[in-house]
Amino acid sequence: MAMTTPATSTVRRPATAAAVVLGGALLALVGTFLTWFELTSAGQATTYVGTDSTAGAGTAGFSVVLIIAGILLFVRSRKGLGRGWAIAATVIGAFVTFIAAYSAAAPEDSVVQFEASSVSEQFGVSEEQAKEAIRSAVESGQLQVASGPGAWVSAVGALVALVGGILGVRALPKRGVVAAQPMSAPPPPPPPAP
Repeated sequence: MAMTTPATSTVRRPATAAAVVLGGALLALVGTFLTWFELTSAGQATTYVGTDSTAGAGTAGFSVVLIIAGILLFVRSRKGLGRGWAIAATVIGAFVTFIAAYSAAAPEDSVVQFEASSVSEQFGVSEEQAKEAIRSAVESGQLQVASGPGAWVSAVGALVALVGGILGVRALPKRGVVAAQPMSAPPPPPPPAP
């Protein structure tokens, strides 16, 4: 008669953690294809999706890495391994959450970084001069910047992946530590000798 004990923690919890990482990473990736910010100048509005900016493109790339980490966490956790992938998902999730949340909370900074090279080329000035011109246009109100939903969607998705990574780290044993195995009842004693 087999008794079930912590075996569920070695299979179900890491699999759940991997699913959370994957779900969050996919949400973060979808967010990069939505509007991250909108520029309005002289009554004309221009919208930019996440992948149009450096921060959004970086978020998309790291989201793909998070998807891979989630898959490998699931595959490796079937053997009681994968803690390294859970740690990677935690670190990358935290980094992507910061990038996306900062872009959403301070879209002006993202716009300055994003528009500097095109303004520099268009007017034949250095990138630093272009950044200063964009900043002064934003400060004077000639250029209005608003954040779109995409950066927030990516930030929430990355945060979910971060939580999944933490769950994976907690559920998987450290390297060299043997996971708890199901306990079974001791074999019956041998029959008495005739």
